[in-house]
Amino acid sequence: MTVNTISSIAEFDTNGVTTNFPFYFKFLANEDLVVTYVDPLGVSSTLTLGTHYTVNGAGNDQGGSIVTTSALAGPGQLVVSREMEAFQQTSLRNQGKFLAEVHENVFDKLTMLIQQGLATFTRALKRPLGRDYFFAENRRITSVKDPEEPQDAATKNSVEQYVGSVLSAIQGPINNSANVLYVRPSGTPGVVQDLATGEGYDYVGATLPTGVFSTVKGFFNWILDRITLSTSGSASIVAAIAKGGKVVIKNGGHYLLAPAICDYAADPEVGFAGNSSKRIDLSGETPGGTILSNQTNDFAVTLQGSYLPDPPHVTQNFGGFDRVGNFTIVGPSVTTPVTTETGGSGLRVAIKANTEIHNLTVINQNRGMVLEDVLTSTLQDVNIIGCYRGITARADNNVSAPNAMSWRRVRVHGCAEHGVVSDLGSASHFDVLTSEGNGTMGTGSNSVWLTAQAQQTAGMTVITAWYSELNSGSTDFRLDNSSTHQQVVKFNGGMFQRVTPTAYVGTCIYATSISGKAIIYLDSVSFRSDFGYVPSPTRPYWDVGSYSEVIWNETCVFSETTSLVYWLCLYRPYSFTVAADGTILSGPSGFSITALGSGLYRLFRTAGRAEFGKFADDVSVEVTPGASGFTGYCAAKSTTIIDIQLHNGTAPANAKFDLTIRRNTGFYA
Repeated sequence: MTVNTISSIAEFDTNGVTTNFPFYFKFLANEDLVVTYVDPLGVSSTLTLGTHYTVNGAGNDQGGSIVTTSALAGPGQLVVSREMEAFQQTSLRNQGKFLAEVHENVFDKLTMLIQQGLATFTRALKRPLGRDYFFAENRRITSVKDPEEPQDAATKNSVEQYVGSVLSAIQGPINNSANVLYVRPSGTPGVVQDLATGEGYDYVGATLPTGVFSTVKGFFNWILDRITLSTSGSASIVAAIAKGGKVVIKNGGHYLLAPAICDYAADPEVGFAGNSSKRIDLSGETPGGTILSNQTNDFAVTLQGSYLPDPPHVTQNFGGFDRVGNFTIVGPSVTTPVTTETGGSGLRVAIKANTEIHNLTVINQNRGMVLEDVLTSTLQDVNIIGCYRGITARADNNVSAPNAMSWRRVRVHGCAEHGVVSDLGSASHFDVLTSEGNGTMGTGSNSVWLTAQAQQTAGMTVITAWYSELNSGSTDFRLDNSSTHQQVVKFNGGMFQRVTPTAYVGTCIYATSISGKAIIYLDSVSFRSDFGYVPSPTRPYWDVGSYSEVIWNETCVFSETTSLVYWLCLYRPYSFTVAADGTILSGPSGFSITALGSGLYRLFRTAGRAEFGKFADDVSVEVTPGASGFTGYCAAKSTTIIDIQLHNGTAPANAKFDLTIRRNTGFYA
């Protein structure tokens, strides 16, 4: 046998699964191996043969293996080393038998002892050849005694004690020089005495955690920008909002004993984006976890822009770029809705633009939200619940209508008076607007009420994915045009529902105008009557006043015809195929035809209100006989009936025919 490897140590990673650890160096006896385990915490222990492990392969040139009695936890390390007693007990006598294996074992053991010594030496602190220093291979040297002589190695403990003693012994001025120059982070020169001034922390460089180079002052401001309010007291929140900047209110209930107002008329005046000026980014940690309990009779939070009357203009509109939201405002009672015009209110934003209101809920307040002279702004994920009036958006100072406003996922629920009252602006967009349970039957309340003021120019408002249900009062949606310009509201999809026999609106949609047209277009809108609601022609799906029209297309769906509007849809043809006996073979519902005599038929409404139009001449009639040789024409018409006469040559006669009627005149004064 030979010793064919110079290794005498094997190291293995433990993983809590493996128990067999093979190694590839020769050993003569099981007791020649030392097995050490270093656990995941770095604690080292020597394992016991027979208790913790067994050995295979003693005397084998190819090595052997360690088999642990249980899997060793990982990540850890198992070290197997050959560590033999440094003695030789084999006796070789003169003229004795020459046993080759015995001699080789002697030589093998001596070789192994030499390898064992070399292995120990390679782990020692060494001085490289030709060098005057020791090389620790970038490893720590532990258990070093503190130095005594000047040239002794210093320990961490001795250095800390020495530096501490020097600092504690400093007395009096060290250097009174006033002209020690250095270059500040800004690149301008300064003297070290500058560091002792009130602005000294702006003269020392620092690097933010983002990697951006700044100053210590900039570093502090970066941290303060991310510090949240921890107080539940009113004063700290009010002061922080008044100051502006980034304010994050922690989760929890916070009582507001005074209104929180960010006044943009106070210095510094807001400039355009990128300028240093007052702005606010007010946010709670989570929308439902940060609660402001308004204990005042004022608005809980106000963003107050500035207004100059001569000429009328807004100074803070386009430079603000503010955000507010991610919290909930509640009234003193968190369970009882407000049914009278009393008490505190939620959020007020006045004379501003570029304001984003997001993830905001207002519960049981007098006014949920008021927007005064606000334009080019966004409401997103806003819930107004149990307030006397939900959302008001008006041009109160005649500065600007809510032009270019975008409302996304706004829900107004359970408001006693109106749900939403808003002036119309140019190019406003409501995306997923939900109105539920608003208004009190008989008070003239409207769930959503849009008004074009006298000074308003022509406007276009788009409502996408509208939903209304369980509202009471006058209307689900009302459009009033007080201007002389055309105002258009287009519904792209949505649903109007009347679903109770006791609480319902008089009409789902109402539009009126003083002179400029008020037009409501309906595309893919459904009207439903369910859960016990009793339809009535006195409660139509929609109604119109002066200069107004509701125009719908064939994609609209009606759950019943009793509530259908009493006038035909403007410009839309209604076509029928009629049998010779007057039976309608095909055509829209809500109509009937009766044969009055030879070749004479009468068309009239059987659902909703009876009138075809406001005047008889509003409706055109086209008759096409289905039999050869027949002619047909409108013999008489009024607002409620249309008579059709058929002739076979010169004599009246019955026959199958097609009939198309169309209302061509609308927008009545």
